[in-house]
Formats: sequence, C-alpha cells, structure tokens
Amino acid sequence: MKKTILGFFIMALAVSAGLAAPRPGEKTIQFSLGGNFTMLRATHEDHSYFLAGAALRVDINLGRSFILAPEISGGIGGISWGTTLNFRAGRYFAGAGALAVYGLDDEWGIQTLLKIHVGLKSPRALLAAAFLSNRWFKGFGLTAGYIS
Repeated sequence: MKKTILGFFIMALAVSAGLAAPRPGEKTIQFSLGGNFTMLRATHEDHSYFLAGAALRVDINLGRSFILAPEISGGIGGISWGTTLNFRAGRYFAGAGALAVYGLDDEWGIQTLLKIHVGLKSPRALLAAAFLSNRWFKGFGLTAGYIS
C-alpha cells in the first residue's frame, strides 16, 4: 500500500511539474508553417512511396514540458494528418502519436501509422525526424518549419 501511495505521489509531482506555467515569452498556441517529407516502404513488396509538400503544425503548449501537436501536410504523393503528444526538455522534444496517410495508391486507401519522433524547437524554428510504422508499411519523415 505504501508503494502505491508513493507511486501516485511521484506521478502527481511529475504531472504538476509538466503542467506548470509555459516558458516566459512563449505563447500557449503556436503555428508552424514549413515542409514535410515522408518516405514509406511496403513490407510485403518492393515498392516505396513518398509524400512531399507544405505542412501546418499547431503546437498547444501544455505547461513547460508537454506539447500536443496536431498537423496536416499535403503535396506531391498525397496528404497526411495526425497528432502527437510530446515531452520537451529545453529545446529538444520527443513524442509519439498517430499519422494517417492518403494517396499512397488507390488500392491502399487511408493508412494509419504509429509515429515516433524527436526534434528541436527554437523560438522561431522547428526541425523533427520521425519513424513511421504499421503492419504493411515502415518508413521515416522529416519536417522543418517556421514558428509564428
């Protein structure tokens, strides 16, 4: 019982530290405009698919340590949209979420992928790299953006 109470106390402490006031001079909601490149490879055949185009990401800063980041990207090869929850330590962040991709091929339709990514966020720029995977596809993504 004592271990359970201690565990809940440590978890509450971590969550309250993460939900503290945002960093000084940082908005609660930030928009990032930039570019996105995604390369996926079918695991059961020798085909690769790519998407490249403009990207819009909205960072909802949940205190000092967490970012909820919905995003959408469209251009050559199709469109993608999704959301990630990120933990931030200083300028660096890491997180996971889901990404839906449409346009790989008419026979595949919309594919939902697990997205695990890491990146760097400065006051005016964003750079991230991601690993994407589901049962039929594996790949990576790169994102660069200007934060307004």
